[in-house]
Amino acid sequence: MLLFLTNSYLIKSGYDFLAFKDNPGKADIIIVLSGDIAGDRVPKAAELFTAGYADRIMVIGSKIQ
Repeated sequence: MLLFLTNSYLIKSGYDFLAFKDNPGKADIIIVLSGDIAGDRVPKAAELFTAGYADRIMVIGSKIQ
């Protein structure tokens, strides 16, 4: 039981450490990388573009449906 609790804590701590959270700032371009299983990268890029964070979007290796 202690091993399970310790492992769960370490995994969550590692995720919190590696997860990058930041407020976006103005950029020259929004780059969308391929390999998005969840399918949320392109809509998020469109949201950022519409909000005026960049003037251009570049999608690399993805099919937009």
